[in-house]
Amino acid sequence: MKKIILIVLFISVLIFSCSKTDTISNQTVTSEAGTMDIDFQAVFGEKANDDNNLMQNSYLKVSGTYGNIDAKVDAATGASTPAGATKSWDSYRYENKQYANNKIERGFGFFVLYGVSPAKTYNFDGMTGTGTSQKVLNGTNGPIITGTGVTKDETGVITIRYAHAGGPTVYPWVYELKSDTNGIFKIGYGSDNNKVSTSQISNDMNFADIQMVTDKAKDGIPYWQGDLQGTFENDTLTLKGTLKEVK
Repeated sequence: MKKIILIVLFISVLIFSCSKTDTISNQTVTSEAGTMDIDFQAVFGEKANDDNNLMQNSYLKVSGTYGNIDAKVDAATGASTPAGATKSWDSYRYENKQYANNKIERGFGFFVLYGVSPAKTYNFDGMTGTGTSQKVLNGTNGPIITGTGVTKDETGVITIRYAHAGGPTVYPWVYELKSDTNGIFKIGYGSDNNKVSTSQISNDMNFADIQMVTDKAKDGIPYWQGDLQGTFENDTLTLKGTLKEVK
């Protein structure tokens, strides 16, 4: 009888030990730093006024630890196709999909969604070649921001300036992203090449007169870091590269 009890106890300890090992193993896997490969393309200027053109020439593709995205805008509905691209992207740009916990520069996190956005968004944000941003919602006019758009200077620096008012507001935040002379956009390094306005804009303003600070991930949580190769030719911007999660 004693032998039977000892055998049962031994088996119980063995099962518990195995279960504990498996649990720890699973935790290790989920706690490992993630990676994501980004392939983004969007057209700007006058080409961005046509939803059909956007559907054919703009897209967002992401593959990595937190799921895959291969989406563009649906010209018929103005939504992303397949549906849910923004929520899928939230798994990468926010910790636990919580808006306050941004793991990447907000300006970049919003910008790549032009790959799945309709012409209306481009117009509101000042990305159709007019150099002017103004959101209109339910008869309410937001402030006019001048100086928006995408440019490339003679040294090769690509500059992105846009104003974006998300959700049920017409008052935007403004963002600036700059590459180096080789077209490289550095993400997650706390660089002044990524900037955001200190507050939402409520009055008509020139972009150059808006007070801005360094745009970066929230302190104290994992963040994404790496270099993305950008190109800007014939009003078409591409971004490609791999970002790694820093924990």
